Formats: sequence, C-alpha cells, structure tokens
Amino acid sequence: MQLEGKQRKKQQQQQQQHQQQQQQQQQQQQQQQQQQQPHQLQQLQHNRQQQQKLHRNQQQQQQYHRQQQQQQQQQKQQQQQQQQQQQQQQQTTYSPWGGEAVGGFSCSCQRTST
Repeated sequence: MQLEGKQRKKQQQQQQQHQQQQQQQQQQQQQQQQQQQPHQLQQLQHNRQQQQKLHRNQQQQQQYHRQQQQQQQQQKQQQQQQQQQQQQQQQTTYSPWGGEAVGGFSCSCQRTST
C-alpha cells in the first residue's frame, strides 16, 4: 500500500510539471499578442494625426518596433542555432548539369548526352 501511494505521488508531480510547461508557453504567446496589438493601435493613430506631428510619431514607432525586434530576435536565436546544426549535417549535392550546388536534393552526377 505504501509503494502504491509513492508511485501515485510521483505521477502527480510529473503531471504538475507538464502543466507548468504548458502555462509558460501560453504566457509567451500572450506576450507576443500584447506586443503586436499596441503597434497596430499606434499605426491607426498615426494615420489620423496631422503631417506636422508625423516626424515625432515615426521616431516613437521606430523605438517601439526596435524593442519588438530585439525580443523576437532573442526567441529566434534558439531556432537559428537548431537550423544551423541541421544545415551542417546536410551535404551539398551538385546538379547533374554541373551548375550551382543544390542543398537537400540528391541527384546522380551523370550528365545526359544530348
């Protein structure tokens, strides 16, 4: 009876960890949505305002857009590192016509006689 109780506790702990991971992912998605919405609102206000204020609004938008890019770049760095590792594993094969290297396509190196 004691062993069964311990096993049940372990299963509950594992399920809790999995739920926490899902919550973290949802929080990241919500943050991205919140970042995108204010940017759209700024664009709407930007269209309504007069041309004299355009220059100031552009500067504010650029700063806000840079902040978005920095946060997105941090998230994309991990994806890029994974992609680089995959690209290194792929071998570049040459086209049968002796042209440029084609990545990901396997083709025979025999030239067709015309």
